[in-house]
Amino acid sequence: MIAVQQLVPEIAERMAEADVAVFVDASASARELTLSDVVADPTSTSTHVGSPGALLALCEALYGRRPERVVLLEIPGRDFGFAETLSDGTSEALHGAVERVLEMIEGCG
Repeated sequence: MIAVQQLVPEIAERMAEADVAVFVDASASARELTLSDVVADPTSTSTHVGSPGALLALCEALYGRRPERVVLLEIPGRDFGFAETLSDGTSEALHGAVERVLEMIEGCG
């Protein structure tokens, strides 16, 4: 597991070794947990990685390999100010996200 605040190109190497990659992101536009497959974005294979699709494309371009499944799990986020803890609503949504990821991983095994 890697926990980062921003996607960086170095993650592509770890992705190339993984069978499953799950990106979890707090989203101001999400009203509920949303799980979607990530599609490689080959137009974004620069050293500036801004999305899971760009990172997946970089992984494929550099290592010729990708995880079997790559998904984005968006969690509803409401308060994006600086804090050391999550807001109550986001914290609750995170628990649901963890359950969803575990179900997905168990389904892949």
